[in-house]
Amino acid sequence: MPVSWPSARGTTLFKALLKLGFHHEKTKGSHYYLVWPDAPELGPIQVPVHGQLEYPKQFVKRKWREANAIMGASQEEFLKALKKSK
Repeated sequence: MPVSWPSARGTTLFKALLKLGFHHEKTKGSHYYLVWPDAPELGPIQVPVHGQLEYPKQFVKRKWREANAIMGASQEEFLKALKKSK
């Protein structure tokens, strides 16, 4: 069954990634950088937080793909963390 991806704000994505276990490494301007504590060498996930801007579902899916490549987050797990972060 195909997953219905929601749109989300940057702060919601940031909080969801923290719930999944990522750690906030740094902030540069309005962009937050999160790393996986067991494998920081895999690089950070960058989340732009621009006020009330709502990012489209394709952007949310891209952030899931990045998290999945680093820590193996399932779609259901990511969407659950996203829902709890609103």
